[in-house]
Amino acid sequence: MGKAAFEFHPKNHTVTESSLAKPCSAIDGGFRTGFVPVKEEKGDDLPVRKFKVVDDKPHWFYCGQVGHCPAGMVFVVNPPKSGNTFEKFEGKAKESGGKW
Repeated sequence: MGKAAFEFHPKNHTVTESSLAKPCSAIDGGFRTGFVPVKEEKGDDLPVRKFKVVDDKPHWFYCGQVGHCPAGMVFVVNPPKSGNTFEKFEGKAKESGGKW
């Protein structure tokens, strides 16, 4: 297992754990950074938040800023290679219009 490090770039983003069924909605008890505002790029001095990966199951995430999830700002840690793939997750996020 290991850790996933999330580096935040301008403007104001989140990393919020969700589910394949509801890509743009936070899951209860899931990982959440809250909003991390960044005014400008400052070389290597950007805020970082870490997620501890404790298993090999998929962990689905999105940005909670208004409009970002339905624009496709989503990702997965441990993506399945078939079936419920990242592409399926991203498609569901884009179809959501951000509403769940």
